Amino acid sequence: MKLSIIIPCLNEAELLPALLSRIKITSTTNYEIIVVDANSTDKTADIALEHNALLIQSSIARRSIQMDMGAKVATGDVLFFIHADSIPPQNFLEDIKTAFTTGYKFGCFRLKFMPSNGFLKFFEIFVGIPWLICRGGDQGLFITANFYKAVGGFTTSLHIMEDIDIIRKGVRKSKFAILQSRMKTSSRDYIKYGHFRLQFAFALVHLAYWLGVDSEKLRLKLKNYLKNGRV
Repeated sequence: MKLSIIIPCLNEAELLPALLSRIKITSTTNYEIIVVDANSTDKTADIALEHNALLIQSSIARRSIQMDMGAKVATGDVLFFIHADSIPPQNFLEDIKTAFTTGYKFGCFRLKFMPSNGFLKFFEIFVGIPWLICRGGDQGLFITANFYKAVGGFTTSLHIMEDIDIIRKGVRKSKFAILQSRMKTSSRDYIKYGHFRLQFAFALVHLAYWLGVDSEKLRLKLKNYLKNGRV
């Protein structure tokens, strides 16, 4: 099994090195790293090249587009989409292999915020529940290359909620794995915007998505709420 690790980036020079170092330390099998950068103004591109990643530049800073670009050039049997501010579990390769040998075609990890607190630990509990509302891109997404094509990949017109959307398409065709091991992800946005404000914003975004609100309008409403406290 060859694993293609696809990382969408925009100005992630601070946190990207830790992710790339973890991948190299724990990866003993066949893999490739693909960094899809949206023309960062910091050292993101340089860091990717220093770690021997395949660097692709996207003219549009949109995760759905960036991750699909990575998928199209990937040569692996399995695609693993992960955010630059996350760190996979120590044995993530073995965990993914086990999921596929037991019949899954796609799945994710559970979640651990860093740094964490009582508020965030409460929400860490819910990531083990098999409901779409409990899913998020910070949990990572692993999926066979063939199944990615079968479900049509990421919907690149989506400005937000692209992770929920592809899982939503996938569960119509196959079961979805939620692994016991946990992905560590930065809680920087909770620190920046406030824990209650950001979590409330996530709830509003999920509600709006399921009500069919246009994704660009949804993105702008989220941005306005986080900045001004108004939708």
